[in-house]
Amino acid sequence: LPALASTYAVGSGTGCTHTTLLAAINAAVADASPGPHLIKIDTGNRLISNYEIVNPAQDITLEGGYASCTDPAPAVGQRSTLDSGGVSGARVFRIANDNSNARRTIRLRNLTLTGGLNPSTQLGWGGGIHAQGRLNLYLEAETRVDGNSAVNGGGIALFNLTANPDQFTRLRLASGSRVCLNAATGPGSNGNGGGIHAIGGTEVTMWFGQVCSNQARRHGGGLFMGSQNDRLVLDPLNTEVIDFSGNSAGTAGFSTTEGFGGAIYGFRAGIGYASAATNATLRSVQLLGNSANFGGALYLEGSASAADPFTAVELRNAAISANQARVRGGGVYLRNAVDLRLVKFGAGSCTLFGQPWPCVDLFNNGADNESFSNTF
Repeated sequence: LPALASTYAVGSGTGCTHTTLLAAINAAVADASPGPHLIKIDTGNRLISNYEIVNPAQDITLEGGYASCTDPAPAVGQRSTLDSGGVSGARVFRIANDNSNARRTIRLRNLTLTGGLNPSTQLGWGGGIHAQGRLNLYLEAETRVDGNSAVNGGGIALFNLTANPDQFTRLRLASGSRVCLNAATGPGSNGNGGGIHAIGGTEVTMWFGQVCSNQARRHGGGLFMGSQNDRLVLDPLNTEVIDFSGNSAGTAGFSTTEGFGGAIYGFRAGIGYASAATNATLRSVQLLGNSANFGGALYLEGSASAADPFTAVELRNAAISANQARVRGGGVYLRNAVDLRLVKFGAGSCTLFGQPWPCVDLFNNGADNESFSNTF
């Protein structure tokens, strides 16, 4: 008979295979039998720091919220919290897979990752998670990356060194997962990506989730994308809405050198959709109540060279509202070669709070350093 995927159960009592999460992770990483392997985590709070999933032999799912090791599924409404305790130099997870390896998928389900505090550089990026190399990182079942801090990527840092899309580091937010209340605090050219920092060959896909109330000292309060090899893919399903709200970039003071992109900062980084179809009567994405010096919601910069193509950005049925810039671009700031398309998808109006509403809504954005309140 062929080998089956393994299940590891963390806890104490009948059916538990490991008393510590670290031991279960190490066993799953080394297990070459066909995956995906499942690590069941008991409910409650576990103090962990700098746990690593490096070059796993197979795909792995970490799922929280189990009332006992023998339960076949998580308890309804329960989750597990993995907490680094705010100790300096301690992130929650480092997840890495060499670009030369087969692609691996790590799924996090019913978990809260919090308390990461990582003040170092590069491999220290990412207070909650540092993800690197040829892998998929899927946040599912209302997983939360909340309350972490780092030099770059307060919540999550994605890092790679490749122009080959087959090797990209990929993050997906689905099933109501969120990255919220994180901070990127690094000095100088750091302090980017309060929620998510992505650079060097990465792809962030959002099905249904939130990037909210994150803060970056420099650029990209919610999401920072730093190269032409990074991209955001929107893929809303059914009635689900992708939400970037309450994020901020820059400090409270006026500055012309920092504070770009309250919700999203993109340097030659594209934004598009996974499918040709989008729900024609609902929002697909909303950017609400974000703030920055330039581009309260969006700061998008293309190449300054005439030899390079325009950076393509498409937003369908989007609400860009109540964002604020301390300098210019209350809703959106564009620089150099950027092709931004705001698309009204389908016929008729969309529904908001049970009422018909314009499907593309640029409303009530403000810029302090202009003689009138402006969106661009």
